[in-house]
Amino acid sequence: MDKANESLTKEIVALINRKQEGGYWDFKQQWHENKAELLHDIICLANNLENHDAYLIFGVEDKTCKIIGVSKDVNKRDTVDIVNLLRSISFVGDIRPMARVETITIKGKELDVLVVENSHSTPFRLKKDFSNTDKNSQKKKLKTVLAKNVYTRVQDTNTPINMI
Repeated sequence: MDKANESLTKEIVALINRKQEGGYWDFKQQWHENKAELLHDIICLANNLENHDAYLIFGVEDKTCKIIGVSKDVNKRDTVDIVNLLRSISFVGDIRPMARVETITIKGKELDVLVVENSHSTPFRLKKDFSNTDKNSQKKKLKTVLAKNVYTRVQDTNTPINMI
């Protein structure tokens, strides 16, 4: 394990051991099916008020903080997927969050950590609304990340996705 990955692993273990989510980290049992919900989480974390890199930690139950891993997650994404998603969306000023996926192992389970880099270019806002375009979206309530809204995260809560 390289030094950067070892440092990230130690930080993620410390966050999991807190047994709660916070202003710059969020636990997800699995990767999002819905791209709008994923984008919403990324923007909220990118606009966090903690002046800190933010972490979307996949493979951890958010209620119990139990480590379950992501090895069987059919919605698993990598850095290229995330960069392509962010690149395909129009942000105000054409300034978008920088994010990457790191895979770490804790207690023999693989976790994905979506690292959203701290930035002085906040707040990140969309130029136009972004709605889920997945083929299953008709079956579910449509989620829309609204243009020009400032989404953020306060303690363990995101600004609601459809809030005007």
